[in-house]
Amino acid sequence: MATHAALLLLSTLTCALADISLDLRVTPSVVDPTRTTNVTLSCKAYEYSEQTPQGVSSLRIFKNHESRWRLVAQISDLEPKAVYVKDESVTSQSGDLTRQGSFLGRLAISWYPASSSTLGQYKCLASRYTDDKTSLCFFYHDNDDDDDDDDDDDDENCYDTDDDDDDDDDDDDDDDDDDGDDDDEVPFSNRDVPSMSK
Repeated sequence: MATHAALLLLSTLTCALADISLDLRVTPSVVDPTRTTNVTLSCKAYEYSEQTPQGVSSLRIFKNHESRWRLVAQISDLEPKAVYVKDESVTSQSGDLTRQGSFLGRLAISWYPASSSTLGQYKCLASRYTDDKTSLCFFYHDNDDDDDDDDDDDDENCYDTDDDDDDDDDDDDDDDDDDGDDDDEVPFSNRDVPSMSK
């Protein structure tokens, strides 16, 4: 009887936007659900800037499930050492958003033991408020092979956080009436999410 080893589909993500670098790694890189006893997925954020350092507001790990990106775990600057896990199969988690030099923070999740549900495509996402606190920006890396222009590989999505505009209030209310699962959704469309099958 042959055993099937599989790769966790992810890549090292580098985001040059705002001098933020994200590093997403899995240990070990090859997972056999019948033999691998421990799998750890780790996302680390760094910032290299000559300007005033800002840090990040949150780090999140997502998994592609049925062509949709779902939240697995997150850490926020509101509680910089508290990791919140949405995936019940995760058996251990750790993280810290306390800045130390260029190191902004880390988020790690583990499975003891690995199972077939551990396999899949994963992505790390960092967010940061703009200096004036009117927008929340999400940073990720686009690994699209079809685009030869390196300048377009790094992406940034910013969302207005200003609630004082009456015209925007009606639009915001409409968004809140969705199915209530918005916290599980990645804040960019699935068609914009890079494939991590390289």
